Formats: sequence, structure tokens, C-alpha cells
Amino acid sequence: MSSVRFGLANIPNPVDFKGRQNQTHTHHLGGQNRYSLYDPHYLLENAVSNIICFIVFGKRYDYDDSTFRDILNLVRENMKIATQFWAQIFNAFGFVRHLPLPHQKIFKNVKIILGFLRKVLEEHKRTRVPEQPRDYIDCYLDEMDKEQKDDNKSTFDDENLFTCVGDLFVAGTETTSASLEWCLFYMMLYPDIQEKCREEIDKIRGTRDHLDYEDRVNMPYTQAVLQEVQRFASVVPLGVAHSSTKDVQLNGYTIPKGMTIITDLSSLHYDEGQWKYPHEFHPENFLNEDGELKKVDSFLPFSAGNTG
Repeated sequence: MSSVRFGLANIPNPVDFKGRQNQTHTHHLGGQNRYSLYDPHYLLENAVSNIICFIVFGKRYDYDDSTFRDILNLVRENMKIATQFWAQIFNAFGFVRHLPLPHQKIFKNVKIILGFLRKVLEEHKRTRVPEQPRDYIDCYLDEMDKEQKDDNKSTFDDENLFTCVGDLFVAGTETTSASLEWCLFYMMLYPDIQEKCREEIDKIRGTRDHLDYEDRVNMPYTQAVLQEVQRFASVVPLGVAHSSTKDVQLNGYTIPKGMTIITDLSSLHYDEGQWKYPHEFHPENFLNEDGELKKVDSFLPFSAGNTG
């Protein structure tokens, strides 16, 4: 995880420009489908993934790019299979791994996705100019070069780079697009909250045609709405699996070293002792009495525990 933070901290900010490109494309499609039913999943997923791709790969894909669309479809298919019955059986009984059951489709899809990412990495190694980074991968490779020159042992290596790129592309795309879909759902369900967000956004935007990332500090209500969406929807209810590094005693239970630990984040997000409105959609869960955004320790939308 420290490798991910390093790379992102050393990239020139491309999000604003690419975000506006995606906004233009989204608005164009929205106009085309104004009077008909429209499933926004593919559009949101593509927009989110394109921003991630530009930061990590230095490349943006056309919305009708068949290869990119196929990869996104595989990611989405894996996420669906992972929540189904046979995936749960696989998690509970590892011996079924080699049986010809539906979970085998996940392994096949992962192989294709990883092949796509390997090609991206190989292309970067062939075309990069040292110390002239175009994106996250180039920044990472530059740091690897420095560590090798200094003969220092480091976590900056090819294996970790591949893992970080995979995490950013797959996990980043799915969790962010899912959060946006839930946002659309709750804004339709609560038009009064939607209107308050719009008023705050228009006030901060003024006569500009876009918002900047720095504007978020002046939009406490909108930020509270986004956080409430992730709390109430529990986008990743079981977080990310962890493993204990040593034997631990917790509340009378023994957790042995190497045990896989899965956190139930949804129970925390609906805890009546932690939230003013635990079972209702209320942005006020994240606002203080003065309407300012407040930090809530019980808000863990994606995971809990040390990630590196």
C-alpha cells in the first residue's frame, strides 16, 4: 500500500482534464437517452476506469474500444460470481478448487485480465524514458531504478508493481462505479437531498463550467451525502480479507497466526450506538451542529485493519 501512495503522490494531476472529458461524454450520452430507459452502469464504469487508467497507465480508452469493454465485462462478471453460492462454497471448502464448478470461470477471467495488465507493463518498460514519468507505472519504475543503484532492499519490485496496478485497476474501478450507482439511486429516492447538493455545487461553482478537486473543502453537505451513500449502502460489506501475523487473544477468543479474518463492516455502519440515524439515509450523520463535515471513526467503507 505504501508503494501505491508513493506512486500517486508523484504523478502530475491528470484527473481534472480527464474528468472533464468523461463529463462531456456522459452529458452527450445523457442527452441521447433523455426520453428512454437507460442503464448507467457501463457508462459509469467506463468513466471511472478511464480516469484510473490515465493515472496508472497514462492512457485513455475510447468508450467503444472492444478490448477495453471486454476486460471491464470480465471484471464485472467476476464480481457477480464472487457473491454467488458456488463462490461461497469455494471459500468455505478449499478442496472444491479443482472441481468443474462455476467458480472456475473466475480463474479463467482473472488469467485474461492479468494478461492485459502484463502487456501494459511490458509496453511501459519498452517505451519509458527514465526520470520523465508519464504515469504511476513510470514513477514506480523510476523508484525501482534508484533502489537498485543504491543497492537497497525494498518492496519496490516487479511483483509488487504488478500487484499494485491490478489493485488500482480492478478494485478501484468496481468500488468507485458501484458507489456512483448507489449515489444515483439515493438521489432519485431522495430528491430533496439531491436539490440541496445541487444548490451547494452551483454556489461553489459560480460562473465556471466545472468544479476543481480543491473545491470539496467548501462543500460539506455534498461530501456528507457521498459518505452517507457508502455507509448506508455498505458498498463493500465484508471489506478485504486479512490474516493475523501472530497468535492473538480478543474478547476471550484465540485467533491463531495465519488465520483469515473477514470484517463485517455493515454491522458497524448500522450500529445504533454509533450513529444518530443508523437505519435511515441521513447526511446529518456526518455533519456537526454547525453543518460542518465531521470525521466519524465508525465509518469504514472499504476495509479495516492495517494494509501495509
